[in-house]
Amino acid sequence: MNKRELIEKVAEKNGTSKVEAAKAVNAVIGAMAETLKKGEKISLLELGSFAIRERKERNGYN
Repeated sequence: MNKRELIEKVAEKNGTSKVEAAKAVNAVIGAMAETLKKGEKISLLELGSFAIRERKERNGYN
């Protein structure tokens, strides 16, 4: 599912317009991004946990 499909599903489930659903989805994504940028973890029941993890650099090859 991509963002557009999520917006359509939210609009359908809540009986709202796609514009209103897009505002809600964008607000949630924005809030999550801000939280992750602060280094905090997000835990949502029935969905999962989100966190930024630092990894060692590695060599990439083409």
